[in-house]
Amino acid sequence: MKMDGGAVQYDLLSGLAEQKSSMSPSELEKLEDFVALTSEHNGLILQAVIPELLQVSRQRWHALRKKYEFQSWEFFGHVWYSRTQIEDFSKLDRSSGRGRPSLSRILAETKKELLQ
Repeated sequence: MKMDGGAVQYDLLSGLAEQKSSMSPSELEKLEDFVALTSEHNGLILQAVIPELLQVSRQRWHALRKKYEFQSWEFFGHVWYSRTQIEDFSKLDRSSGRGRPSLSRILAETKKELLQ
């Protein structure tokens, strides 16, 4: 794990070279796409945690993502959004926010989403 500009990055892909031989070509292609998009967008964020990050309800997030047409991708059975776009949007002056995001809620939503 390392810190990068205030964000925690896990070395999830360390040792990938050894694992590549056991992956199917389609799995390898998806993984390479995921890594490329992660790099291009300064990270990808799970859909489940975005309402907490933006401090809006799930219903409001649903409306926002339709209205603003945020880029999204599906990888590994989960929907991911561009970190760059979400951060840019969060910097807008919005009166609907509820305050500061809760790290414990973000971690709980991440765990819930990934263990489904």
